[in-house]
Amino acid sequence: MNVSMIGLGAMGAAMVRNLLAKGVTVTVWNRSRAIVDDL
Repeated sequence: MNVSMIGLGAMGAAMVRNLLAKGVTVTVWNRSRAIVDDL
């Protein structure tokens, strides 16, 4: 499964972390790069 997420605020980042833990491929976009680098 492939999922795209726009916006990695508190809820978006948590959702992405859960999806990644389940082995889902996730493409993300966020205004600032810092949170993207943390994932």
